[in-house]
Amino acid sequence: MYLATWQVVLEGPDVNTAVTGPAAAMGLMLMYLKTGDINVAARFKVPSTAYALDRMRPDMVLLMVLGRSMVMWQDIAASQDWLSQQLPPLLDQPLSKILDNMLSVPVAPGTTTSNNSKTERKSFKAPAQPNWGAIGLAHVQAIAGGCFAIGLRFAGTSNANAEALLRHQLLQLMHAKRRAPGGPNEQSTAPAVAVAVAAAASSSSGSIGVGIAPAAASIGK
Repeated sequence: MYLATWQVVLEGPDVNTAVTGPAAAMGLMLMYLKTGDINVAARFKVPSTAYALDRMRPDMVLLMVLGRSMVMWQDIAASQDWLSQQLPPLLDQPLSKILDNMLSVPVAPGTTTSNNSKTERKSFKAPAQPNWGAIGLAHVQAIAGGCFAIGLRFAGTSNANAEALLRHQLLQLMHAKRRAPGGPNEQSTAPAVAVAVAAAASSSSGSIGVGIAPAAASIGK
């Protein structure tokens, strides 16, 4: 079969997991949906080290949390404790703390100011610091994955605990979206997920809850 030049992707002998990963994660999740298979659930690994975090796209973190939760369907609980258990210690930190670290800009010793008022740095090797930007993105995606699982598990049930938890997480994500260094549009995926599942969890009550509708209208603004 003839392939036009624009149809050929040259990536070497290795598999590009950035392309195959999302579909593979979704396929495995659907194959073992609600089975409670611990061995399969263990395949959905959320990065627990800085090195592993550098090797996984933030959107894949959402799928890892969601996939593991869907396999272990009966274990999903509408509680903050369950949500925190889905995050490794690297990501299980208060979002406000992560944002504070992202926004803080340490000034290296030995800086000088030139005549044109532009800051110039002398040769200085800063100590290794965590990549708070990557940690922040992975954190909100992991929270979104957990909220997605809770929303699916309790969709249409009007479960008060699920509604309250999802609303709380949604408002936190919306606040963080506005504080994020990259601007609000850089952090829209996680709040959008939270809006959808919060509405799903409260759908049978005929109301999507106070605060959810206004938040939905402001996604991406």
